[in-house]
Amino acid sequence: MGPAVWIAIIAGITVITVTFFIYLILRSGKTASETHNEVVSGTAYIKMIDEASDAALDEINKTSRIVLDEIEKKYQAMLFLYNLLEEKKKEINAVLEQPVKLAANTPSEIKPPAKKQQSAKQNARNEKIFQLSEEGMQINEIAKELNIGQGEVKLILDLAGR
Repeated sequence: MGPAVWIAIIAGITVITVTFFIYLILRSGKTASETHNEVVSGTAYIKMIDEASDAALDEINKTSRIVLDEIEKKYQAMLFLYNLLEEKKKEINAVLEQPVKLAANTPSEIKPPAKKQQSAKQNARNEKIFQLSEEGMQINEIAKELNIGQGEVKLILDLAGR
């Protein structure tokens, strides 16, 4: 519910309270002095309700500002992602519209790419990973020890079947 609804509810409660006090005063048949004292007491009560209502409205306004700020942040993030997707869509469509060029080579002439040779440094590091793993160290401990990522350690161990 918005702030306007809360204001209307609080105003309604205030009107009902005042009407109720006036009804009680008229029905009681008390003297003017007694009625005056009750009215003063009722006025103090209404002021208390008014102050409580103001405090509640202030809290509702603060909360609604926070919620609206969060909504705005999420909207901006969503808008950014949408624009990014639109750009990627345009790039993909541009690539798809280009004619496909067929290779002049026949399948028999196509050779698989040569395997890259691992450097001695990589081999030594892999061996160190295997050694530490066999000593019982966890992946995160090995990564810290060798100052490399946990994903890299896990990949090397998985590829080696260890």
